[in-house]
Amino acid sequence: MLKFICSFTILIVVAHGAIELGCSTSPLPRTPDGCPPGTTNVTDGCCPDSDTYIVTPSTTPTPTTVTTAPPCQDKINPATGTSDCQKRAYLCTDPTYKKMMKDQCPKTCEYCTTGPTTTAPKCSDKINPNTGTSDCPKKKYLCTDPTYKGLMKDQCPKTCGYC
Repeated sequence: MLKFICSFTILIVVAHGAIELGCSTSPLPRTPDGCPPGTTNVTDGCCPDSDTYIVTPSTTPTPTTVTTAPPCQDKINPATGTSDCQKRAYLCTDPTYKKMMKDQCPKTCEYCTTGPTTTAPKCSDKINPNTGTSDCPKKKYLCTDPTYKGLMKDQCPKTCGYC
């Protein structure tokens, strides 16, 4: 039963495009009917279940050293005369808005440095390589499910609050 749950879990996650599976041995060729029992369909063929593993893309950026630091302050919205950064802080790590937020809201988003330092990467969810976006917000309900907790800690630490 446990083997079925694990296989079913992998099947659900793969069906949603959140992960890619790999094989630690040479995969067997697929048959016209798919993969035989005891094997899992991976990119290169059918892999024995005991040799199947989850391929996680590297999303950890290399720390950088900053040698100069401009004044650290958020920009002002000319229409209101105040900064909108606190209200928009949730966009700080969104890949679509990150560049703009670094420019407009460096203080709120903690992109400022006070001198030469090495900064650790911020906590973030992994990106689905098929869609270019994270599936984590849609899967948040799985964060505390004992069956998925380990996977969610790895794939969705920000959404699940594991940072």
